[in-house]
Amino acid sequence: MLGIQREDIFRLKMVTDPSLNQRGEVAFAVASIDEQQDRYISHLYLGGGSAMVRQLTFADCQSHSPTWSPDGSRLAFLSNRDDDKLQVWMLDLDGAEPRKVTAFPGGVSSLSWSPSGQELAVIAKTKNQSSSPDIEEIYPGDHRAKGAVRVFRRLQYKHATGMRDGNYARPYVIPAQGKSLPISEARPLHPPLEELDCQSPCWSPDGKQVAFIAAPSVDAQAQGNLEIFVAHLDSDKVRQLTAFAGSISALSWAPRGDTLIFTGHDNVRRSASNNRIFAVQIQGERNTPRCLTEHIDRSVGVSVLGDTRSPFASAVPNSGLAWSKDESQLFFLLTDGGRSYVAALHIASGQLEHVAGKEREAVLSFSRNESGQLVYLAESPLVPAELFFQGGNQTALPITSFNEELLSQRQLASPRELTIEADTQGNGPLGAWLLPPLGLDEKKKYPLLLQVHGGPHNAYGWSFFHEFHLLSAQGYFVLFTNPRGSQGYGEQACFDVVGDWGGCDYRDLMRALDVVAAEPAVDEERMGILGGSYGGYMTNWVVTQTDRFRAACTQRSVSNRMSMYGTSDIGYSFIEFESPGTPWDGWREQLDRSSIWYADRVNTPLLIIHSTADLRCPVEQAHQMFVALKRLDKDAEFVMYEGEDHGLSREGTPSRRSDRLERIVGWFDSYLRS
Repeated sequence: MLGIQREDIFRLKMVTDPSLNQRGEVAFAVASIDEQQDRYISHLYLGGGSAMVRQLTFADCQSHSPTWSPDGSRLAFLSNRDDDKLQVWMLDLDGAEPRKVTAFPGGVSSLSWSPSGQELAVIAKTKNQSSSPDIEEIYPGDHRAKGAVRVFRRLQYKHATGMRDGNYARPYVIPAQGKSLPISEARPLHPPLEELDCQSPCWSPDGKQVAFIAAPSVDAQAQGNLEIFVAHLDSDKVRQLTAFAGSISALSWAPRGDTLIFTGHDNVRRSASNNRIFAVQIQGERNTPRCLTEHIDRSVGVSVLGDTRSPFASAVPNSGLAWSKDESQLFFLLTDGGRSYVAALHIASGQLEHVAGKEREAVLSFSRNESGQLVYLAESPLVPAELFFQGGNQTALPITSFNEELLSQRQLASPRELTIEADTQGNGPLGAWLLPPLGLDEKKKYPLLLQVHGGPHNAYGWSFFHEFHLLSAQGYFVLFTNPRGSQGYGEQACFDVVGDWGGCDYRDLMRALDVVAAEPAVDEERMGILGGSYGGYMTNWVVTQTDRFRAACTQRSVSNRMSMYGTSDIGYSFIEFESPGTPWDGWREQLDRSSIWYADRVNTPLLIIHSTADLRCPVEQAHQMFVALKRLDKDAEFVMYEGEDHGLSREGTPSRRSDRLERIVGWFDSYLRS
């Protein structure tokens, strides 16, 4: 039987967005690839209860983020079926065709039902052209075919996938019974400033208020410092509820209506911090939130990576948070080592309970109803994400099996978790896994590839990676590890790498490699390394520090932290925290940990893969590394994908994802097969 093939990415189904109603029915989306059109599409499905899983939408477009009305009779969802922008659509489960509810020129990114089911709160962009004094689009002579002249006057003028256009995401309330509602008929909930983006609308239980997340000022938005605002629907008043000055990612209103909870971390700790849960009282203004999970040294949410997940971002604003009806328990996702699971916090005692998810899998999302029924989406190293139902008996029953047919035709090797002891400085142990080559013969020796994850504050673990299985099927050992900086091992482990990129993390990678290289079937003379983003940074760094790898592949990488400061969409804040320092007050540290500074030491053949529209790790980083290596007459090859962004390997154009995999396998085959 064949192992995983490169072309299998065109056959994989990506389940996402479970939403459970009070009858135990779950609506969800399934994304797939239209190979002929070279694009992603997604459809809505219904399962649970006494009915079999059935498809609800059939248009070849994006349809996702289904959200039940409070009475469970209708589904609101996002779709671009007759628009190049996502709009809200409504589906009655009586066999009628979905109807379009909104017609916002800039599209809709988030939606939330009112408790009465009569209205929706949405986050939408109102127009396609800029009216902001800080970001302007000008078409001299109206020559639109030539593109805009853009004028920027603020620090945050771009994001990971493109330049900002002055069209800001703002909250609105719309009638749920409407049809293709024009912007003029939507009720705006005024943000603190018009030139700021808002997110995550959340209704109060009595339907009289809507909370949302926004920055209090332009400077705060540039630094990622967010607050919670509350709009009173019986007046035009919008008040700032919190004095947090941190990162906020999801909201949930407590059933009694006197408290809001949210996930986030404070500004001082920044990206290396555990994501925690906070509570804030509704009464008053600029209240100080109280942390509910300070005693839990793990991060709330999912930090475990995978490469077969939906490319469409969920529009459900409070995804991953749920209350029990009596407010005694709060349910959320938690990352621990290489897994994630549904946890419950008992509010009175602070006790943490494991609710759903197996030991060797990653739970990606869940939905819970007032009856205590739960559906969750989980993947394992051998099975891409599928849905499971869990009732009061705590036994998880599968709802979907969309990839069963494909997997029945493929043979997959199982990863083995490794024990990597603490180093001489007492740091560790490390999380590490070894995926053997398919059909391993212990009497033979095989090449090995070390995979390095991005972040650095993400994690590998018990999740599905098509790429890893492809390399295993091609006859490679695949070693993937969580060096210091990775989430899931406590906050200090994340902070250890701050100011020390290429230090303790490099030693951790080499420590794991030493353990694996001692195994009889691993050929220590035929080893390679590859990674993307921060993993690309580490790949670049490693080949300047050691010659033990025969070949390497760096993707969407960082080679010069000095220039990344000003060219990346987050460079000015990210580099200042991770370095620490700015180019003018910490230039020596910036250069000292930049691989471009040591290009003359590279003796390992290096494949450089980068995308031209990547503004997170801009393509100039690849240009610098390639030019330096070729100027030094080193063995290097540069593959550049026009128009793709930072997410090429996981949600890029399907044909280019396939091409990327073919080039990676070919590169390592040419150096590690002899």
